[in-house]
Amino acid sequence: MKKKTKRRKPSTALARRPPAALQLDPQLGPIERLARDKNLTVDKLERLIAATERIQKAKAEAAYWRDFDTMKPHLPVITKRGIIRGKAEEKGKKGPIQSRYAKFEDIQTAIAPILPRFGFVYSYRTEWPAPAVLCIVCRLKHREGHFEESRFQSPADASGGKNAIQGLGSANSYGKRYTIKDLLDLQEQGVDDDGNLASILEPKDPNVIDAETVPPAGPRDAHHSQSTEPITEPQRKRLLGIIKNSGRIERDVLIWIGKTYHVDKLSALRRCDYDAAVAAVESPAELPKPKPKDRQPGEDG
Repeated sequence: MKKKTKRRKPSTALARRPPAALQLDPQLGPIERLARDKNLTVDKLERLIAATERIQKAKAEAAYWRDFDTMKPHLPVITKRGIIRGKAEEKGKKGPIQSRYAKFEDIQTAIAPILPRFGFVYSYRTEWPAPAVLCIVCRLKHREGHFEESRFQSPADASGGKNAIQGLGSANSYGKRYTIKDLLDLQEQGVDDDGNLASILEPKDPNVIDAETVPPAGPRDAHHSQSTEPITEPQRKRLLGIIKNSGRIERDVLIWIGKTYHVDKLSALRRCDYDAAVAAVESPAELPKPKPKDRQPGEDG
């Protein structure tokens, strides 16, 4: 006769598991190993952690300046479109131009497509060290964590009959321009300050589009791409907008167009060359080297 075996009830006791290993940053592997050493004192561990942090900061700073040096040749020369005028001699008339400056919105538009490509971002904060005195602090930060700061302190700008609020707003804008220019070492140029570029860097006018908006190409016909007539005004504005949005240095692109298509100003570009110029500027590759001008019959060698 077979013995009846009693079935054991499943145990409800909690199973003991060995404590999981502490998961630390892979870069802290040596610290983790040393932390298991029973002979390591807290003081020694703190000093080891501090040394590791210094090494990481040094690496981040090296990465910042490495990428900054790589980015520097790609930063544009900013055109001074802002105007400061003197006092008008007669009421209702504009005063003489005393100086020009790069507008803050022009700086923002020019650098916006470039900084992220190299791992940079900038931000501002405002401090108030004294009544009616503001301090603009611009921080340029790299993806590895290192950052550099530039500070601009100023009372309210009282020029031009501004009230207190307007004066602080003007000082704020002034500080933002100068701190980002300081951090990026941005260069400026006048609207037409280079004799060799006087015709191709055409003076800006109120109808010229900003870089943020590029007009559509508009209707075209089969004959248009074969025409040797100059491009239309909408095409010129659209091409200028494409140049500004490309992240390239506007001055260099305009010179390249002049040498490549043998024109002395952007509006003289032929319609048959327009599509090729747009494609070259929009391409991520470097601009091709200009070809020498074809010799025309009757020209001396």
